[in-house]
Amino acid sequence: MTIDTVLNLVGLAISLVGLVAARLTRQAVLAIFACCLVVTTGVASWLELKHEHEVSQVETELKARLSRNRWTLDRLYSEMREPDSKLLHEALSRAIEDGTVNDQLTECTVNDGSVLSTRVYFSTAAQ
Repeated sequence: MTIDTVLNLVGLAISLVGLVAARLTRQAVLAIFACCLVVTTGVASWLELKHEHEVSQVETELKARLSRNRWTLDRLYSEMREPDSKLLHEALSRAIEDGTVNDQLTECTVNDGSVLSTRVYFSTAAQ
């Protein structure tokens, strides 16, 4: 339980006590409480649906960009016009989980002779 949750619960308790102190009937207090729950649930559901839609859009673009390419995360980020990094990571994780995108650890040799490990992502449909 985070501090935000605790503060929200304390605020709700104070509000309910205020309604009771205003000498409203029990039915009125329950009706107000029920309305608040419905509104809160509706807003939370709307925000979740909006987030899922945004992730789906990024995932669709990600799959399209990787259809014939093997790119690093930095290259993906720049080719997709720098989307929100959290959305890109979530979309990439989702695509890897459902098997439409795969990743592979690759070693690159730099001009000075050092070897760097990097991960490249590619579409499994193109394989």
